[in-house]
Amino acid sequence: MDTIEAIDCCHINITVPAGQHDSYLDRKFNYSVVLQGICTSQKIYTNIFVGFPCAAHDSKISNIQTLIKTV
Repeated sequence: MDTIEAIDCCHINITVPAGQHDSYLDRKFNYSVVLQGICTSQKIYTNIFVGFPCAAHDSKISNIQTLIKTV
């Protein structure tokens, strides 16, 4: 079984949807969504998730990923 070498998130700047400014405002005052990537020790991506509003905490995104994987 492969071991997970890296799990990380970054922000991708977007044009904010109308009426949802607060949800997408990040700590640097940009509007963005979160990209989360998981790769193996061989540098192969096993999971990529894009789309959470940047106001969501990393731990919430990881929990949702576990849920999605289970379903």
